[in-house]
Amino acid sequence: MLDNNVEIDNNLIVEIGEYLGFSMWSKRDMSKEYDYPGARDGNEHVENYVNGNIVEYKDLKLLVYTSEGAYYHPSLYTLNMSTLKPTQKSNKQTQLSPILVEKIKAGMMKKSPIIRTKLCAGGCECCKKSTPNQPKKTLPEIVIPTRALSVGTNSSNQTSQIQTIERYHPTKKTEKNYQERYNHFVFEKFNEMSKNTELQNDYNKWKDGINYKTNRKIKIGGKIHSELKQRFMINYSHNIYSLSVLFESLIDINATEYLQETEQIYKEVDNENAVIQDYNKLIDSIIEKIQKLERWNDFIEFEGKCYGITSKVLNNIHIENNCFGEMIFTRKDTEHTFNDRPFCNYDDKETTYSIYKCSKCIYENKMVECSTGGGSQYVSQTGFWWK
Repeated sequence: MLDNNVEIDNNLIVEIGEYLGFSMWSKRDMSKEYDYPGARDGNEHVENYVNGNIVEYKDLKLLVYTSEGAYYHPSLYTLNMSTLKPTQKSNKQTQLSPILVEKIKAGMMKKSPIIRTKLCAGGCECCKKSTPNQPKKTLPEIVIPTRALSVGTNSSNQTSQIQTIERYHPTKKTEKNYQERYNHFVFEKFNEMSKNTELQNDYNKWKDGINYKTNRKIKIGGKIHSELKQRFMINYSHNIYSLSVLFESLIDINATEYLQETEQIYKEVDNENAVIQDYNKLIDSIIEKIQKLERWNDFIEFEGKCYGITSKVLNNIHIENNCFGEMIFTRKDTEHTFNDRPFCNYDDKETTYSIYKCSKCIYENKMVECSTGGGSQYVSQTGFWWK
């Protein structure tokens, strides 16, 4: 592994870019003028020219190949200079050749020892400094962002786009249900009905459109015909549903093979659900860690996404964007909802809120004090509605 403070020669940066298949901006035709990538000189397009730069994110050095020009562009390739491997967010994932790796190691121009300190998830050195609103604390379970972020250039100015932190919890997977299959009871009932001679005779009459109770002709598919059909149906349940099947539909089914197949299908579903259950337990643990976060920029990394605090207020402090203003009560508001639409079965609703305002910014939140009418579905489960 290399020291994070490593710097490499520009010629080696160009060589790495050529190995990756990039057309290097530094090797363009200097006799021509280019305004920005995509500009034309005659019939020549230059949008493929890129420039390689060493970019520092916190204590990590990154070799980033970016598009040149007047607009921000996502990086084409980002190399972690500590591991000499492309970062997870790199658009290209090409590994460097062993020869290039050795050249980078041999081409280090500057080495200096790094004083390593424990960082909180927000990246600040909590053990070195703290403020009254930010107590000294280390959160070891929080992931420190060490991968490359999308980096672009604007002329000679370099701009880094901070990785997005999601303000919601990761979603659990839904377990699969058993597909509808006939059970043992269905086939037992079928065997019983098949041996019933009287039922068989009545069934043949019914199929021919004869009322087996009166021996009169009836309309096939009509009301009486449909009512008489119930005698030949096998009722059974699946999950929470009540189902039925005409006994004749089972004649061509081998019950033994069918039930063995059902057992195998259900076993596969059980195996899949076991995996889903384990995954959902992991989600529970991730959510629990997210709920323990204390700063707005802290996050838990999971499946390529960063999940942070979902509430903008924590312990009556406005933590959004590290504001740390105190939420102060300002007034009460009452809102009325009139359910005057046709067929609306809910009463009019009246809701009273307490309004709190941040002492440092214009942020406000509403806290439900009481609500009457309208139906229970109108009431927030948490009691908070954010503006």
